[in-house]
Amino acid sequence: VVLPFVNRSADQANEYFCDGMTEEIITALASVDQLKVISRTSSFFFKGQNIPISEIASQLDVSVVLEGSVRIGGDTLRVSAQLINVEDDSHFWSESWDRKMDNLFEVQDEISVLIAEKLREHVGHMNISDHLVKSPTKNLDAYEHYLKGRFHLNKWNPEDINKAIDQFELALKQDNQLIEAHLGLADGYSFLAVAGFAPREASWLKAMESMNVARELDSEHAGLNYMLANQAFFTEANYSEAMVYALKSVKSRPNYPEAQQYLSFLFGIRGDMEKSKEHLMFAKSIDPLNPETRFYEAYYLYRTREFEQAKSILVGLLNQNDKNLPALFVYLYIAIKTGAYSEAKEKLGQIPDQLMAPDERLGIACLIAQASGDPDETSLQKLQEYGEDPSAHRAHSYLFLNYVERND
Repeated sequence: VVLPFVNRSADQANEYFCDGMTEEIITALASVDQLKVISRTSSFFFKGQNIPISEIASQLDVSVVLEGSVRIGGDTLRVSAQLINVEDDSHFWSESWDRKMDNLFEVQDEISVLIAEKLREHVGHMNISDHLVKSPTKNLDAYEHYLKGRFHLNKWNPEDINKAIDQFELALKQDNQLIEAHLGLADGYSFLAVAGFAPREASWLKAMESMNVARELDSEHAGLNYMLANQAFFTEANYSEAMVYALKSVKSRPNYPEAQQYLSFLFGIRGDMEKSKEHLMFAKSIDPLNPETRFYEAYYLYRTREFEQAKSILVGLLNQNDKNLPALFVYLYIAIKTGAYSEAKEKLGQIPDQLMAPDERLGIACLIAQASGDPDETSLQKLQEYGEDPSAHRAHSYLFLNYVERND
């Protein structure tokens, strides 16, 4: 695991730069086939926490920990890093670099290759490329705006998402070929659309515009194909296209936890639970503390009817974030499946209106009533009225489930 590099600069605004350095090294080391590297989300779970290395290693199931720090002063930077063997808590390698900022990507590549070589000496044979870090841009100002955008994007709230969008747009003014900035815009606008913090149709159009530009730059890009997979499934209900894009994503970048999670979901929908578990376990091995990994594990357990285990994970997720809609919905489905109808009604009533579309709330209420043997024909009729709009996919989904429940 590469723990978040510590900002030793006088200016705390350089925090985004330290995060970017950490992410680049994680991505670089993850490209070494024989090396298991913990993904960003699980690594950054420990940021700012004073937790013993042994405990971190135990939670992540790793044998080596990389720690580092960055100090920026004017146009120079000093990077320090050390590798720790978890078993005996020994520091078997450490080094520092003093470089000019305009050599940033060369420094990141130098550090990553050297770390990989030291790991090879420590753990055994690995095939290591001469270069592990690809320069995303030749424009350092563009890269700085991109890093600031990523810093805000990873906070996942509407205020920071809008700040991230501003930074990505500034990055693209400096370098319109920076594919990661285009994908950052797509990520930001799709979040605003799905979460309801901006007009849905307009936000999706902006997200798709950015994805289309990214596709022209690199159609094989893992992040792009992961986004296209989500877009195909959730906005077009096109399962086969979503599967094609998701498979392209992991082919391009096997150590991509989000794509592995998503493939677990898609195979589960198809009923291939063996393949679903295979991709879930891979994602869990490299990103065990990511709430999305935990959600997909709960979803897999729900689909395999391990309801109590699934519910236990969902309760933990909802304790962390009571607005986690996917977790709320699966929790409700489990309550219905296990006959806990009063609990399902109570939980449904606790969900604020701004988090749930009216036809979805009505659909679940009808399903609870139908499953409990006390169908509400008036509500079902109202749901059918919602369903008269062909684009009302939520109403159609819940009408389908209600008709199945009543054997109609």
